[in-house]
Amino acid sequence: MLSRFVLVLAMCICLLSNVRAEQQLLHVGLKPDLFRQWHRVADNYFFITGPIQYIEEDTELFTKGFRVTSSQEVYGELKREIYDYPTNQSASNIYQQVRRSLKAQGYQELFTCSLLTCGEVDGWRLYLSDLVGDHIDFQYYIAAKKDVEGDKKTNFVAFYVNEIDGQARSLVDIVSKSWTDKFDVLVDAKEVNRLLEKDGRVSLGSVLFDLNSSAINDEHTELLKRISAFLKDNQNSKFAIVGHTDISGSLAYNQQLAVQRAEAVRKVLVSKFGVKKEQLQTASAGAIAPVVSNTDETGRAQNRRVEIIQLK
Repeated sequence: MLSRFVLVLAMCICLLSNVRAEQQLLHVGLKPDLFRQWHRVADNYFFITGPIQYIEEDTELFTKGFRVTSSQEVYGELKREIYDYPTNQSASNIYQQVRRSLKAQGYQELFTCSLLTCGEVDGWRLYLSDLVGDHIDFQYYIAAKKDVEGDKKTNFVAFYVNEIDGQARSLVDIVSKSWTDKFDVLVDAKEVNRLLEKDGRVSLGSVLFDLNSSAINDEHTELLKRISAFLKDNQNSKFAIVGHTDISGSLAYNQQLAVQRAEAVRKVLVSKFGVKKEQLQTASAGAIAPVVSNTDETGRAQNRRVEIIQLK
């Protein structure tokens, strides 16, 4: 009886170890102590792939403040873990261990930086978490990704380590983006009709744009295909495609970018799905009509959108 209990206990420990390995996905240094942990089934994630700079004053393109020089939006399952380490573990050593671990597991490095090359520490605290360290001489960052064929997903890893009062602390974000379940809200023709009759407009909330970009990713064209079916069934009606931005840039820049986003949607609807171009006109709302707060990156990502409005 005792031996059976020991066997079951060993199996449970093994399963827990596997869950922990699945959760962590990578070696994060020796003797890490889990400080905080989050898990979201689906969310937008602002994936940083370049250093963070501080813009001293407003320009034509950007407002004063911290700016990420390169990034992309990733939508999927998000796991965040923050670790503290013994005082004999340096940030540099932890960074090297994690980098070797990622390479050994077949991850592709998209961006790495250390110390001054990462840019402003306060910017990293703003974009990641105010719980990370605040010393520019001890900061390191890795952005990497890996396609997981068996699970039909891509894992994106963002790893940042710094020191607080002589003790290393790391932040690990792992975003798993499914190849099949893209978390898009696939609106069919009947739903578009209902929304237009009720509100006079439909928001293409899942056609999200990267920062400073009007490019539409291929994964979002399925939604536009379904939108096109409704438009072609209502060829006697005309519609406005209105582009929106977040508040990252200047007024003039945002107006121009919003027009480009509207034009990008119109181009796909006409050239790819056969909607008559005479049905569609484009307009820009810039940053003046956000759907959510612009105070964080998740909100700003949702504000980078287009809306289709039926014209009377």
